[in-house]
Order: sequence, then structure tokens, then C-alpha cells
Amino acid sequence: MGAYAKAMVRFAAMPFLELWVAKLDLDRLLDESENVCLKKHLKDFVALARKRNSRQVVKKLCVSDGQGGLRFRHNPPLIWRHGVLQEKSIGEMDWETFSTISLASYLANVRPEIHHMIGQFRLVDAAYKAVGVGSAGTRCAVNLFVSDHSDEVLVLQTKQAVPSVLAAYLFVKEPGHQGERVVNGQRLMQTTSDSFLAWFTNAAGHHMYVRQL
Repeated sequence: MGAYAKAMVRFAAMPFLELWVAKLDLDRLLDESENVCLKKHLKDFVALARKRNSRQVVKKLCVSDGQGGLRFRHNPPLIWRHGVLQEKSIGEMDWETFSTISLASYLANVRPEIHHMIGQFRLVDAAYKAVGVGSAGTRCAVNLFVSDHSDEVLVLQTKQAVPSVLAAYLFVKEPGHQGERVVNGQRLMQTTSDSFLAWFTNAAGHHMYVRQL
């Protein structure tokens, strides 16, 4: 709490542009920490976080499809592959059509260089995935992309964006898209946000946003 208060005082005196690009130096934070237990915890947590990528996700969530490819492991109630669900569960259409329409909406809002990069991959599977309690009651899914040129993989997570719980108490204009509201909020708060972060409307009309899992 003391460090937070000191930081706020320092931020208040900083020029706006300098504050806008300010970020916490992780190595400096570790060096300055006086609590031995906290310092060890941070180092262990950082080492784990730096190893997390789509390959690690694939090892945890995917299995072979029997033909040399990959697919998500159908593991209810935690993971439900779209391919085994009834069409009424995914917008009254087969999962390939549903995913193609949703992907096109996402690509229309993502940054151009990310649009180009994703073009080097093909979507091979999708599934609903149970996540944290903060997303209870909303639609959350994972999407598996595989490169056409190598064994590279990419896993993107889509999450439903619903109105803010504060909306009823604020006299402001309702945002046109809840996913855009979430994405813009994250970009405002983070010096460097997820490159894949963008919003879209899925084939069933739900407001969603995307990030790398």
C-alpha cells in the first residue's frame, strides 16, 4: 500500500507523455524487493509465465486426431468440442460455418500486421472452455490454428463481453459494442497489450473479444 501511494504521488508529477509510456521494470522490482519470500515467489512466477505459449496449451488441451493433426480433447464439463455439439448450441449451424463467420468479423477489427500473420494459419478446431468465476454464465471458447508451413500452432481465446456492472449507475452513452469497450479499456490501461486483442460479433450475434490463450 505504501509503494502504491508513493507511485501515485510520483505519477501525479510526471509529464503526460512520459506517464503514458511508463512501465514497471520487472528486474528492478525483483532487485528492490526486501521480502525474501515475496522475491522468491515473484522469480518462480515470472519464470513460469515466460514459458507459457501456445505450444504449452496444445500439450495440455489437445490430442491427435488420428490423421497426423491436432484437435481439442473433448472433456466435459470443462471442454466441449464444437464438432460434437448440436447445431443449436453454436448458432444453429455447423461449427465450421460458425467459426468462419466469426473469424471474418474478428479479422475486420484486428491490426493489419496481425491479420496478415493469421493468414499463414488455418483454423482446425474450436471448443467451449470453462474458465474463471469472473466469466461464469458467459460464452468462452478456444480456437486452434495450425500453420500451413510448419508445425507451428496458435491458440486464441474468445470471450463474451457483456455490459459493465457499473453501466446502470453512470450517465454515459451505451457503447456500440461491448467487446470494443473491453478491448479499448485494456489498451488504455496497459502500456503493451496483447497483439491479438480485438473485438468481433460472432455468427449468433453475441459481442465477443479475442486474446491469445
